[in-house]
Amino acid sequence: MGVKLHTDDRQFYVSPQNKGAYSSDRFARLQHSYNQHSMFSWDAIRELAEFMYPLKGCRFVKRGLNLDSEFYHVSESPDGRSLKQIFDEIEQPGSWIALYNIEKHPDYAKLLNSIVGPLSDLFKDQEGDFFNVGGFMFISAPPAYTPYHMDRENNFWLQLKGQKRLGLFERSDRTILSETQIEDFIVNRSLDSIALTDEIAAKAEYFDVKAGEGVYFPSTTPHMTETTSGWEKPGDGVSVSLGVPFYTQQTRYIAQLCQYNKVARRLHLPLSKLDTPRGKESIKAALGRYVALTKKNYRHYNPPPGSY
Repeated sequence: MGVKLHTDDRQFYVSPQNKGAYSSDRFARLQHSYNQHSMFSWDAIRELAEFMYPLKGCRFVKRGLNLDSEFYHVSESPDGRSLKQIFDEIEQPGSWIALYNIEKHPDYAKLLNSIVGPLSDLFKDQEGDFFNVGGFMFISAPPAYTPYHMDRENNFWLQLKGQKRLGLFERSDRTILSETQIEDFIVNRSLDSIALTDEIAAKAEYFDVKAGEGVYFPSTTPHMTETTSGWEKPGDGVSVSLGVPFYTQQTRYIAQLCQYNKVARRLHLPLSKLDTPRGKESIKAALGRYVALTKKNYRHYNPPPGSY
């Protein structure tokens, strides 16, 4: 593939800090040992970035983002710097680069699946089988921010180097996130109506994580991150976080209900609540899947991954 990366034969783990209270419906603190894995060493990360760059897998933002900024990123550095320059200067305040879909590298695809696989017993009863495991790496120097947004997948977020603060919000709180906003995001990929207000910001639950720690949060959990100051020192001033998102039968079921609801609203048909247990609305979910596939085949619509 053009880049050779060393694998690691040691045993590594990810586990909820409070395993007995873990639920796939809500966020939870994690502990892990993947910060010691050779494929997450600084040299390996730079090699991975070189592999991802021609695949448009390196993402850049303009400096000066805040938590309430639009989360807009591009595949070329806005200030014209090369990838090498960016990594050479990565400890400059406010630096930010992300590596998207690192599962495109076969070695990392194998590693990411090995992270989620042993955890499947934790969520299998609630979520069913998992699939489409991905990987997103965020590299930043304080002060740096990833603005308020949400994702379609469940996520095991692992801190590999440095420190970071995550602000998470209850996805079931309809004063934060309405069902129509969820539907617009799932069906149309739209975050246009998702905005951080003072009222919403006051409801955040914050998690300060350092290397060897992490957080699990489920699909459509609104969240934001901040690379905080005070911990960095020369030669060790960069935060590296790994998001390991994955879909399940439950996330697919919710996506299908969203597809159904978008049509049902226009036709004034009964809607389905998105917190309905999987299987209770199987007919509506099947109709939602049919809608997605029909649009895909005849309207050149590309349904979000994992929704059909």
